[in-house]
Amino acid sequence: MLNTASWLLALVFAGAGGVADPIHLVAWAPGYPGSTEQAQPTMDAFARLLAVAAGWDADHVTAEYQGTEDGGLTRLTHEGTQLALVPLALAVVLVNNLLARSDYAVAYALPVVCAGYAVALVQAAPGLAEQTLEFDVKAYISVTKIIGAGNLAFLAVAGIFTWRHYRSAPSEAEIVAAIPNLGRCGV
Repeated sequence: MLNTASWLLALVFAGAGGVADPIHLVAWAPGYPGSTEQAQPTMDAFARLLAVAAGWDADHVTAEYQGTEDGGLTRLTHEGTQLALVPLALAVVLVNNLLARSDYAVAYALPVVCAGYAVALVQAAPGLAEQTLEFDVKAYISVTKIIGAGNLAFLAVAGIFTWRHYRSAPSEAEIVAAIPNLGRCGV
C-alpha cells in the first residue's frame, strides 16, 4: 500500500504527463548562489529519491537547477520540462517588479494571504503542540505543509497580479498612437 507521500507524488506526476513518460523537474531560484553544474550531483540524488519514493525506476525522474532568470525561463518553457520547484524568492521578485512599476493593487491582496497563513497556524497550534510533547515527525510535516501552502498562496497572488498587469499594459503601437507628436520630437 502506498503511503501519503507516494500518493502525493503519484498525483503530481500524473498531472505532469503520466508516469509512463520520463519526468524532468527544474528547480529555478533566480539570484540564489551556485551554478547548474555545481548543483547537478545534488539534483541527481533528489531525482532518484523522488523516483524511488513514487515506486519507479531510479532513472525515471531527472532534475536540474537553474540559478539565473534567463536560464530558468528557457528551461521552464522547454518541451521536456514537466515540473518546477519555484521558491518564495520568485514571488518576492514578482511583487517587487509590480511595486517598481507603480502597480500597488497587489499590496491589498497580500494581507489576505498573511491573514490566511496566521489563521492556519493558530488553528493548527493546539494539535502541533500536542504532537511535539514527544518527538513526532508528523508535527514537523504539518508545519511544513502550512508553510508550503502559505508560500504557494503568496506565489499565486504574485503571479495573478503580474499576469493581470502585463495583460492590461498597452502595446508600443498603442502608446505611439496616443502621442501624435512623438515622431516630431526627435524621440
